[in-house]
Amino acid sequence: MDTWWITNTVNYLEGDPDNTSDPVRLPDAYIIDFLRRIPAARTEFCQLLPTLSVGAQTRLNALLAKHPFINSLVQDRYEGADQFQKRMNQTPVYTAGPIKRGG
Repeated sequence: MDTWWITNTVNYLEGDPDNTSDPVRLPDAYIIDFLRRIPAARTEFCQLLPTLSVGAQTRLNALLAKHPFINSLVQDRYEGADQFQKRMNQTPVYTAGPIKRGG
């Protein structure tokens, strides 16, 4: 069964940098990028983490501690711009007051 982190029975989160018989399958930089950009990757990461080997859990928990910003999703450039424009359009416009006419 293939999931986001497992393909053809290879779990790409597994691996211990201190163990040559169990090499790291995916560099930390890729894991950080996937967790920040892809919600499905983050969901499956949280589900798989307790089932990994002790060495992999140690490495990934250290990675999470080193990069606490992983928990905030990065938006693409259009989504961020759309949210900014929406906020600007919802801001009320204040004037100096009513115009006095007639006298």
